Amino acid sequence: MACETDKLAIALFNSIQSGIIVVDADTKLIIDANPAALFMIGVSRDKVIGHPCKTYLCAENCDGCPIMTANLADGIEDVENTEIVLHRRDGSLVYALLTINSIILSNKRLFINSLIDITKQKQAEALLKEHWNHAEKLLSDNVLRLKTGVV
Repeated sequence: MACETDKLAIALFNSIQSGIIVVDADTKLIIDANPAALFMIGVSRDKVIGHPCKTYLCAENCDGCPIMTANLADGIEDVENTEIVLHRRDGSLVYALLTINSIILSNKRLFINSLIDITKQKQAEALLKEHWNHAEKLLSDNVLRLKTGVV
């Protein structure tokens, strides 16, 4: 049964649409990443495994690993829904919600980074903001015309 469970876990890891990046908590090296995460960061698996997580999960202005800067003494061992921007190797940006859970597996602490791509949502928000700004300007211009009597 354990073999079937392992096969199921591998199938889920490889087929889920959320990105998953597994990081060794001591070394901060990536030990595994699923296809969805690799697609989001825009590199192949062999370019990621064994490299520092900050190479792919941190922006230039990163102020430190969110889980390491959390107050672990208070029992906080996860970071939920932190918005990050992934800088893909081709120069494009992917906006993502990052959740990090800390687990111990085979006496080793691992950080399980879950990524949900919210790029389309961020683009829609930007477009909405642009339309609202345009509507506000039109309204302001029309109010000014009514006040001054200029048609």
